[in-house]
Amino acid sequence: MKDTEKSKEQLIRELQALRLVVDQKIETTQQDQGFQQVFDGIPLGMITIAPTGEITLVNRKAEQMFGYTRDELFGKLIEVLMPDHYQMHHPKQRNDFFRKPKVRSMGVGRELFGKRKNGEEFPLEIGLTPIQFLGDTQVLASIIDISERKASEKTILPCTKSGGFGNAFRRDCT
Repeated sequence: MKDTEKSKEQLIRELQALRLVVDQKIETTQQDQGFQQVFDGIPLGMITIAPTGEITLVNRKAEQMFGYTRDELFGKLIEVLMPDHYQMHHPKQRNDFFRKPKVRSMGVGRELFGKRKNGEEFPLEIGLTPIQFLGDTQVLASIIDISERKASEKTILPCTKSGGFGNAFRRDCT
């Protein structure tokens, strides 16, 4: 009888421990889903990159911007999203960044371009923020596609250059 009572008590403790683990997993899953909803709701392309250059997270806006799904990008090197002529030099720049990570804009004073899945290149701006993620220092890249801004500049700039800012309001310049 004692063995049976002990077995029941043991079984009850094991079930309680299992219930605690299940509850914690449910809570973690809900937190992960909440994080993913927030991450996906950000109106900028957001990508996290490990020091090895591997992509670890991608939000919905980045998927739309580059034409890849997050599953296609997960584990790939970030250089896959760059025009070919940038790819060779970028690993050294990435390594330099990870040696002394700090919040900064990327490519200050230069025009930057990304490369979509279909090979099309497009102008962009990138902000870099070091973060602790998955037990590692990673970089969170905030990406803005500036194609529309560049197209607007091409139509407005000739009008402003030809006779001052006031010309930008002429009918033939709008």
